[in-house]
This record gives sequence, structure tokens and C-alpha cells, in this order.
Amino acid sequence: MRKIHFLLFLFLVSCFEKDLATSDVLEKELDNLPDLIVIRPDVDFYDSVNVKANLKADTAKSYKKFKYTLLYYNVRIEFYKKESKDVETYITSDSAMIDEKTNNMYAYNKVYVWSNESETSLKTEFLEWNEEKRLLLSTKFVKIESPVEIIEGYGLESNQDLTNYKIFKVSGVITK
Repeated sequence: MRKIHFLLFLFLVSCFEKDLATSDVLEKELDNLPDLIVIRPDVDFYDSVNVKANLKADTAKSYKKFKYTLLYYNVRIEFYKKESKDVETYITSDSAMIDEKTNNMYAYNKVYVWSNESETSLKTEFLEWNEEKRLLLSTKFVKIESPVEIIEGYGLESNQDLTNYKIFKVSGVITK
């Protein structure tokens, strides 16, 4: 009889521990869920009274605890000229992350930049847009096509409208 009580006790303890473990896992998973999910966000960014940029994507997930927002599928950000609502430059990518502390954006996969100002395009797999300095930065392979040249290499620093860029490790240049 004592053996049955002991076995019953072990069974109950193991079930209780399993429930505690499941509860801990569930709590951790809930902690990592987004605070907000938006389908087809369309957000304008203002500089005092003027719209300076517009951001669109298929899905946005905001994580307030981690202070970032993830954007998925068909991400597009348009930067406007200061004096008008004309698009100066736009960036498209498969996905992106916005750091809410710095407002910097990190674009990933099939990143494409087009500048109306310089009629120049940029292709890469990763691009950082530094909001404060208005710079485009990359550590990955980049390809720039301008009216005068096609240049490829690794690493990039450029102003937002692609009129002044530097590639750190040039691997090829074609003059048009």
C-alpha cells in the first residue's frame, strides 16, 4: 500500500513540475509577442509641419519592450524634397527593422534605392539608413548604377540622394 501511495505521490509531483515548466515557457513566449501588429501600414514622418518621408509595408510588428518595429514584405520608404512633396529618393526591400531609440532603419534582402535627384540606383542585400546624419550605409556587396558609371564593391557610405557615395572595397567599375 505504501508503494502505491509513493508512486501516486511521484506521479502528482511530476505532473505539477510539468505544469510549472509549461507555464514558464508560455510566459516567456507571451513576453516576446509584439505589442502591436498593423496590416498595410502607411505612415508619414514630419519635420515640424512638412512631410519628410512616407513608409509602407504589408505588415508591421511593434515590440515596445525591445524598442523596435519589424516590417515585412514590400517595404517602401519615400523621402521627399524639403520644398515640395516630390519624391527625392525611395528605398524598397523585403523586410526592415526600425530602431525606435535612434529612428535608424535597417533594410534586408533585395534592397533597392532609387534617387530621382541623381538618376542613380543602388542594389544590395543590407542597408542602414542613419536618420540623424541622413546617410546610407552598408557592409555588404553593393552595385551602383549612375548615368556615368556602374560600380560594384563591398561596403558603402552615401548621402541620402546618392549624389556623393564611397565604396570601400571596389571590385569593378564600368564607365559609360
